[in-house]
Amino acid sequence: MATSDRWELALVAAELFVPDVAAAVSFYVDKLGFALHRVYPHGEPGPNSAFAILTLERAVVMFAQDGLYSAMGGSIQSQRGGRNRRAHHGG
Repeated sequence: MATSDRWELALVAAELFVPDVAAAVSFYVDKLGFALHRVYPHGEPGPNSAFAILTLERAVVMFAQDGLYSAMGGSIQSQRGGRNRRAHHGG
């Protein structure tokens, strides 16, 4: 049997599509206490980061550059942010 990375055996791992992977990693590491497990391309998180895996105890969070979402056939119907939600919901 092949040796597995224990983080790849998590029961649930959230994958979040974000416009800036490095900024998301920075926030989760610096403010929330997560540890950077892996980043692609390999190296330090930066402007070219497309994917990252972070861990906190048994929690696993993955960040992917939001352009990858549309490459997988997904679409974001509206702009991000509270302004659109308020406008559409009378807030």
